[in-house]
Amino acid sequence: MKTISKRLLFMLFSILLFILLFLIVVFPTFFEKDILVNLKSESFVESSDSFANPYQGWYRIYTYLLADNQTITKEQIAESLTFDPDTRLALLEINLKEYQNCPISSDGLIYLDSLFSAWSSSNKQLIVRFLYDWDSNATKTEPANIDQICEHMTQVSEVVNRYHDHIYILQGIFVGNYGEMNNSSYLSNKSIRLLMEHLASVTDPSIYLSVRTPAHWRTINQTFRVPDKKEAFSDTILSRVGLFNDGMLGSANDLGTYGDLPYEKLSSYEEKAIREDEINFQNKLCEYVPNGGEVVLDNPCNDLETAIHDLISMHVSYLNCDYDTSVLNKWKSTVYKGADAVFGDKNGYEYVGEHLGYRYVLCDLQLNDQSDFDQETELILKIKNAGFANSLRKFKPELLLENKKTSKQISIPLKDDPRLWKSGEETDLHISLPIREYEKGTYHIYFKLSDPATKEIIRFANTLPLSKQGYKLGELTIEK
Repeated sequence: MKTISKRLLFMLFSILLFILLFLIVVFPTFFEKDILVNLKSESFVESSDSFANPYQGWYRIYTYLLADNQTITKEQIAESLTFDPDTRLALLEINLKEYQNCPISSDGLIYLDSLFSAWSSSNKQLIVRFLYDWDSNATKTEPANIDQICEHMTQVSEVVNRYHDHIYILQGIFVGNYGEMNNSSYLSNKSIRLLMEHLASVTDPSIYLSVRTPAHWRTINQTFRVPDKKEAFSDTILSRVGLFNDGMLGSANDLGTYGDLPYEKLSSYEEKAIREDEINFQNKLCEYVPNGGEVVLDNPCNDLETAIHDLISMHVSYLNCDYDTSVLNKWKSTVYKGADAVFGDKNGYEYVGEHLGYRYVLCDLQLNDQSDFDQETELILKIKNAGFANSLRKFKPELLLENKKTSKQISIPLKDDPRLWKSGEETDLHISLPIREYEKGTYHIYFKLSDPATKEIIRFANTLPLSKQGYKLGELTIEK
């Protein structure tokens, strides 16, 4: 019996040992119940520097007459830009009056293609305005019938669509003095809707469209209601049409942009409301569509403090840096005295320029205390959009972990949509890491936001250096 007992004990011991070895070899994570994770984040300091990111900021105007027997080269464009190295936007005004009552010739379309081709080699995104007038005389230079305008829209769209990655906005519906939808034979409600609907139907849906006033927007869309987050970026006219205001801050009614009625008393879409109500309208609308133009005529409406308040409320993302100098020089000679202490040594022109459009600031990186560190951990990255407006192009956010010892990299695409990072607000990005899948060690954490169209990494308004991996946020150490 004693012998049998020893044999049984030996067999039992052997079986247990085999099971133990099997678990160690096949299921090593069975024994890794405790994973220690430590985060050491960088110091996130906001910078007052200027960051020349795409789709926003100051712009200059370049004018072209479309006609036969014209040529243009990349070298000519590059030469014209030698005095304009800092802006990221260019407004191209293209005059079609040579084809007032006939289709655009093949020579004209070839020239248009060469024009966009030459500009596409620059680092600027294009705002394009087709028009028939530069002399406040649109009624004499526009086509005699609306069908001709629609034909011109169809013709130029074939070229425009080839360069949709470079053309950000189409301003106007081709008519009016300077293309600004005034003093034209084609400004009835029916004509405005017809022209915009046709332009929208023939142009690439990724290109934004813009009209001169909020009343024009309501007339086209036949509604007083602006699109919400669910309707935004859906390629419909409602979600594509923004505003351009070349009388911005020029008077109490922005030189006729606004009217005399409270918003609640408007009885038709084409009526204009008072300034306060129209700015509130833009505050909602222009979260999802672009707004920009020219500031004009030195007056109390464009004194710096008042101007900044309205530019924020209207979500303005681009302004002309050459006009009106009476306003721009006033801003240059005024010291910014607002709440943003980091800009205390800036003048008004600098402050406005650095806040047109989006301006992202990395604020904080933390470990979520509620994470189940045996399975995964969650990082919380806080980002503030300090700009006047949201980004309106869909950038690609990405987190990168780089093993400090082996340099092995783990790329983690994120589903967050930066177009929804609201102006003036902080956004928390919750980033889950399957921590059990990673080797133990220390990892550098990088964050990168890139633009698929321009292939650029978007600059953040921080003092952190930018590398090809993005911005280093800190180090994550994993111990098992």
